[in-house]
Amino acid sequence: MKRLHVHITILCVLCLKCLISCSQGDQIHVWEMVELTFEAETGYNNPYKEVDFWIQLRGPDFDKRVEGFWDGEKIFKARVTATRPGNWSWESYSNKPDPGLNGKKGCFTAISWTEEELLENPNRRGTIRPTANGRALEYADGNPPGDPQRDSYYGRAQAYGSLLSGGLAGHVYGSTSWMGIARGEPDMGTKAIRWWIPFSYPAFSQMKYTGEFMLSEGKAYQDLVLAGNDIIPGKSKGAVHTGLDGWAFMMRTKDKNLALLYFENGCEQAVLMNMSPGNEYRAFWFNPRNGEWYEAGNLVSDNMGNLKLPKFPSGRDVSEQDWGFKLVLEN
Repeated sequence: MKRLHVHITILCVLCLKCLISCSQGDQIHVWEMVELTFEAETGYNNPYKEVDFWIQLRGPDFDKRVEGFWDGEKIFKARVTATRPGNWSWESYSNKPDPGLNGKKGCFTAISWTEEELLENPNRRGTIRPTANGRALEYADGNPPGDPQRDSYYGRAQAYGSLLSGGLAGHVYGSTSWMGIARGEPDMGTKAIRWWIPFSYPAFSQMKYTGEFMLSEGKAYQDLVLAGNDIIPGKSKGAVHTGLDGWAFMMRTKDKNLALLYFENGCEQAVLMNMSPGNEYRAFWFNPRNGEWYEAGNLVSDNMGNLKLPKFPSGRDVSEQDWGFKLVLEN
């Protein structure tokens, strides 16, 4: 019984050491490539033909062989990636009794990308695969290819920009047409997204928030007139006429009691001219992605009618995403 107890104790200690070692492994993101390098102890006349080398990769719902390759002289490499967040481990094998290539072990922890990081590079969503019905393509996380977030922003920018440029009769939703025609955007060429795919993009469901924004003060929107020239700056540094970033829009009632504004990505903190002089306004930010309002406090215009707007909800003086804004004169 004592011997069995000792064996069990040793086994538990070994397992604990293994867990501790793995918990201290490198941290990577899902779908981020990890390159593993090995040096053979034996010399081979023709490593390319003589040596089969691979890694057995294990992780959440994953246990597969990943082929390695000869990289010159005695160096062999394997490249692996994590398809899901969690703990991953690997072990090396070959068809030769080479201590440099066999029995090597390691582990790492995979974490998810943030939404901001996914916006920077949609390919972080994983490899592209056919959809379940075989009629389209999608990333490993189920999102369609292309850039749905950028396209959604474009849809919002067109909608709010059009409405606050005087198109108060409404807006027709369009999608993916920015690709290749707006300056600074990728030219999709023959890779243009199929017309039905954008109906799955966030912008399609976000269009309803334009009505909530415009109708937030009831029929008062019917009295709005163009006032975009009173935004300083209305065009941020680096903004181009055919681009999608850096432009601000405003319509305001003639009595200056109500103003609705929209700021694209890359807009600078603004000052409004020709507001009601020396008066106080209630200010609100509007999130066009989810339809939520945020109080921005009370703002007072100076004796010339100039009114400085607060920093964007992120706390910065340059917008990192688009925002709606509303000013209502206090009675």
